[in-house]
Amino acid sequence: MKTKMGLEILGAGLVLGILGDLLLRAQPWGLNVTLCAVALTGAATWLVRRHNVTPGPDAPWLARLVAGGAKARRARA
Repeated sequence: MKTKMGLEILGAGLVLGILGDLLLRAQPWGLNVTLCAVALTGAATWLVRRHNVTPGPDAPWLARLVAGGAKARRARA
């Protein structure tokens, strides 16, 4: 079970790394930062729900912080 979860985390990290590399090379970042932040938050949410992991009390705030920071960066660009 833990090996499967570890492999899925590794796979999500690989996909997010490639996505981030492709999106964040383009200038200006604008919408691309928002897409990367949404993908990161979505992957984390998917992994937590898939493996029935109990998130800590700060998890919703962390997701909002990531999304809000990306939104602010997009508005600035």
